[in-house]
Amino acid sequence: MVAIVFFLPGTPVRQRAAIVAAAAASAAALALSTVIGIIYYRPRPAIAYPHLIHSIVKVSPDSSFPSDHTAVAFAIAVPLAAAYPKAWPVWIAAVLIGFGRVSLGAHWPSDVIVGGILGAILGLAAMRAETALLAPLTRFLESLPLPRRSIRRSTI
Repeated sequence: MVAIVFFLPGTPVRQRAAIVAAAAASAAALALSTVIGIIYYRPRPAIAYPHLIHSIVKVSPDSSFPSDHTAVAFAIAVPLAAAYPKAWPVWIAAVLIGFGRVSLGAHWPSDVIVGGILGAILGLAAMRAETALLAPLTRFLESLPLPRRSIRRSTI
C-alpha cells in the first residue's frame, strides 16, 4: 500500500484515498479485534480439543475470537475493491485467509465470520471517514516531493 501511494506516479486520487483508507481500516481492525479478544476469551480449536484437532502449525494460546487475520484482510479488501475495478483477487485472498485459519485449527468458523464482518464494517467506515478525516493525510502524502526515477529497460 505504501509503495502505491509513494512510488507509483499517476495513481488516481480516488485510488490513493482507498489505499489510505485500507491502511487505516486494517490498523483499526487489528486493534479492535485484539481488544475484543482480551474482553472475550475463547480457546482455539486445536487447544480446546487437542485429541480431535491436530494443527500442522503451533497455535497461540490467546483468544480465538475474532480472527485478526480475517478482520485485517477484509478491512483491506473493502476499500481496495471499491477503488479498483478489477480487484476481485483481494476478495478471493480475504476468503482464503479465513478458510486457511479454520483449516489450520487456529479458529472456529464463527471467529472467521465475525472477523470478516468486523473488517468489512471498518473498511466501509474508513472509506466514509477518508473524505472527512483522512483526506488531509492523503493530500499530504501526495504533496511530498519524491524523486521520480525513470525506469529503463535494459537491452541484452
